[in-house]
Amino acid sequence: MTTTVNQLARAFGVVVRQIADLLMMLQDYHALVPNLSKVLDISTTEVLELQVSEFWQNATYFVVSLAMNALLQASSGSEMAGS
Repeated sequence: MTTTVNQLARAFGVVVRQIADLLMMLQDYHALVPNLSKVLDISTTEVLELQVSEFWQNATYFVVSLAMNALLQASSGSEMAGS
């Protein structure tokens, strides 16, 4: 269990560093990309593909959260039984 916690903490640190780097780059956004339009043009097909992708991501997140909750409850139960 501690290995998983350590890996999650490490991953969280990586995400925080990436966000910090992006925020620093945001200050120079207009100098870096002056020719980009402010509107993203996407087709109807792309919208549908994104919606399908979001559906599967939500389903995957739900399954992972169920598994994590089950693991958390199992570890809590084993700690209570051991004390």
